[in-house]
Amino acid sequence: MIVMNVLMYLHRYPSYGGIESVTTYISNYLSEKGIKISIFSFVSQDEEKLKSLLNHNIKIYHPLKDDNNEITIKNYLSSILKIEKIDVVIFQDSYAPIEQILLNVLSGTNIKLCTVEHNVPNCFIKSLKQKYSTKLKWYPTKQCLSYLYWLFKIKINIRKRHKLLFKRSDKYILLSTKFYPILKDIIGKTDKQKLLSINNPITISIPVNKSFKKEKICLFCGRLTEQKGIKYLMEIWSKIESNNPEWKLVIVGDGPLKEFVLSAITNYNLKNVILEGFQSDPSIFYSKASILCMCSIFEGWMLSLVEAMVYGCVPITFNSYESASDIITSGINGLLIKPFNINEYVSKLQLLISDSNKRQNMSINAIQNAQRFSINRIGNEWMTLLETLNIK
Repeated sequence: MIVMNVLMYLHRYPSYGGIESVTTYISNYLSEKGIKISIFSFVSQDEEKLKSLLNHNIKIYHPLKDDNNEITIKNYLSSILKIEKIDVVIFQDSYAPIEQILLNVLSGTNIKLCTVEHNVPNCFIKSLKQKYSTKLKWYPTKQCLSYLYWLFKIKINIRKRHKLLFKRSDKYILLSTKFYPILKDIIGKTDKQKLLSINNPITISIPVNKSFKKEKICLFCGRLTEQKGIKYLMEIWSKIESNNPEWKLVIVGDGPLKEFVLSAITNYNLKNVILEGFQSDPSIFYSKASILCMCSIFEGWMLSLVEAMVYGCVPITFNSYESASDIITSGINGLLIKPFNINEYVSKLQLLISDSNKRQNMSINAIQNAQRFSINRIGNEWMTLLETLNIK
């Protein structure tokens, strides 16, 4: 058994986000295996409620809410590292601008640092392109100059930041091996000894009974944002609903595009769209839905794909991000659609709706496939990583 003390370092914890959920599952697994886990975060959400999901042996630390003095926070973090005799820090929230405090505190110590990226390394570039995609059509000259300026600035910033974190980290973890060349394009040469990939685990309770009573429901589960492609989804459903009046589209989630969704329901005269809002436990929706309809423009690792598959809900999504094909084998346990091809999406979704035998076979395959991402398998990869650090 490994004897080791580990600190999870995040901006926000506990909370309902994907990074926070993954942190809970990984922390609990490692704690059960004898690793002493502590968690440091700057802010939290519903802590009393969400803390109950965490192993009681795990301590959570926060700086004082009213003290934003960087020196005070550094001293507090340094004291935690000493009190808990930390051997390894896992930087779980590497997109939060909190790395400098951590790097300064770790400087001159023997504490190992593992940095984890929970998105594709060039996600900020993808986000910028998405933001300007419509603007460039309407204001080509003015917006093109603005886009090129911000693209240049973002590329400089992410290169600088990635180089710093990669250099200072003992291990650098990505969610997929398919992200390796993207990271290499950003920072240049990469040390293969530092770099590895670990998928995210299933962060939802796995049902004992694998027999689900499926209904004629297509499900969307995620934030109502541009990135999640909710605008594509509403257009797709407008072409599906009239031919399939017995089917419903259930939308689980909330976000800034909720008003757009409500307007789309009116404009397309949709009758079978149900908005359920944010749900902390979407498992009941996965268990009833036959199909998961996702349309993301980019992702790191879409947890909802795996979660849905656990409950035999067949996923369909654009093949618009590298890790989608890590999760779905198209035609076997789900469907991958050429990025943003609405007609292909509608055609493939209609075939899935019409062919109950195909849905049933893909549902069975989805349940079996999802076991690849069980916490036991992914947690064991984390244990192997900690063993390679050879602390004690």
